[in-house]
Amino acid sequence: MESTLADPPENMEKEVWRFLCEKWSDKDYKVRCGKNKLNREKLKVLHTASSKAFKKVQYDEYKLEKQQDKAIEDGSGLLSDEQLSIEVFGQKSGYVRGLGHGRNQVQHYLENVPMPNLRGIMRLLQGRLKSNEESIRSWWEEFISWSPIAREYNAKVDFLMQQINRRGPSIDSSS
Repeated sequence: MESTLADPPENMEKEVWRFLCEKWSDKDYKVRCGKNKLNREKLKVLHTASSKAFKKVQYDEYKLEKQQDKAIEDGSGLLSDEQLSIEVFGQKSGYVRGLGHGRNQVQHYLENVPMPNLRGIMRLLQGRLKSNEESIRSWWEEFISWSPIAREYNAKVDFLMQQINRRGPSIDSSS
């Protein structure tokens, strides 16, 4: 417990970290969490739509799919989630759906870049990095393999230049 308390996460204050550690180590809390876990495992239908009815969620998803299909048929291409939401549900001035008034969409987007997108970008960049490392390694190996040949070639050219210089200028221009 002491080592855990001594090393709080970077983005958390020590007092908050201490409170959470004490709460998580409390026996009553552990018993309650265990019961909650068992109860969640017994659920047959997982409700994740807040106060919205499932039929309303299904209908909204249907409308979004139809709008996306229409955009593809029109040649507009795929719409972003934000564009799709605005086209289907409309937009209110100074209002970000789900966040209310007082926030602008640019701030919302910059602060809430979806994690799957970040993970995808990371995988793409890691792939490119690996590819670049392999290319550099390949070029380096090729350079190393040509290096002795280049040294040998330069030595022969130097030798021939010395031989030419020893003979002196040629008098006969036909040779």
